[in-house]
Amino acid sequence: MKVALSALVLATLASLVACEGYSEERAKKFCDQEQEARGDSACFSAAVYDDCVAAFEECGDDVDVDDLACSPTYTCP
Repeated sequence: MKVALSALVLATLASLVACEGYSEERAKKFCDQEQEARGDSACFSAAVYDDCVAAFEECGDDVDVDDLACSPTYTCP
């Protein structure tokens, strides 16, 4: 019983540590700022915006931003 309880506690703690993404609201706010900073250009399409939101919801501050091309990409490490 103690082993099962210990495993449950460790699994819960691991999921809390691994899950450091933003809420949907915070991710959208960040991506709105990203879009505004880029001048709302054709390079920041609706698909790029959606990728931005999804990446920040999943990874939060750990997102890798590659903005060397016209359309930036947002990925989790």
